[in-house]
Amino acid sequence: MLWHTQKSVTFFLTVGLLILSPSEFSGRTFKSTCFQGLNSKGEFCRTNCFLLQVPRDIPARAKYVWLNRNNITNVPKGILRNLRTCIALNLGRNLISVIEKGTFKGMIFLKYLSLSQNRISQIKSGAFIGLVSIQTLNMNRNCLGQLNSKMFIGIRKVRKVLVYLNQMSTIQDGTLDNLHYVVQI
Repeated sequence: MLWHTQKSVTFFLTVGLLILSPSEFSGRTFKSTCFQGLNSKGEFCRTNCFLLQVPRDIPARAKYVWLNRNNITNVPKGILRNLRTCIALNLGRNLISVIEKGTFKGMIFLKYLSLSQNRISQIKSGAFIGLVSIQTLNMNRNCLGQLNSKMFIGIRKVRKVLVYLNQMSTIQDGTLDNLHYVVQI
């Protein structure tokens, strides 16, 4: 367990699990779906499709993008920049190990981002720049050993930062200084 006190607010990290499913955002849960294009709700779903990389054919008007339960190893910088109307992106249960600077730049309406159950051990400074509307950032069940002061640059409106079941040992001073609206970490 880790306790971190900052600005008279106490944040508590413990072993636990919070699962946020696509149904919370779109009213529908997918088990295994690899359809082309968008459905009527604006969902682009490639769940359990054995993808090795983020598809380049995601329509720019997609509101919900489900790329979970694949074998994606990285998210190339700029590949998501045209998804300006995307509200929810699920990259959970893949093999991603590093989140590069500017990975999500351009996703100005994104409210929910799941990077849970990957192998993420490093998040570069500025990785979340451009996520001006983000409310929930789910990084549960990864290999994160620390939270550092530059990790959350650019996500001032985030309300939930979920980091359960990581290998957390350190939260650097100043890490949470700009997270004014966080109610759960």
